[in-house]
Amino acid sequence: MSVITLIFALINFSCFFNLIHADANEDQYQFLSELYDLTSGEMWKNNTNWLIRNDTIGLCNWHGITCSGKWVQKIDLNNNGLGGPLPDKWERLPYLDTIDLSSNQ
Repeated sequence: MSVITLIFALINFSCFFNLIHADANEDQYQFLSELYDLTSGEMWKNNTNWLIRNDTIGLCNWHGITCSGKWVQKIDLNNNGLGGPLPDKWERLPYLDTIDLSSNQ
């Protein structure tokens, strides 16, 4: 394999990885937005920063969300007044390893 071919392959892989990463990040936002909507997020005891999405506040700054890099790793909304069904398709949070929704309705 020539150096030029290898460089081209790496560039293509990098572009492909960035597309996947961008889509996965959007999946996380959609999932957490559904969690908020389905469980009456506007009525939670603490919904600080939820659904805010700008250059300084992202989902990793939402109350109860802990990230590793840009990936949601933990959801802790224990005793926060959640009520209602939970969203499906939890695979949209592929690196989630801890969730605490105890002491809610």
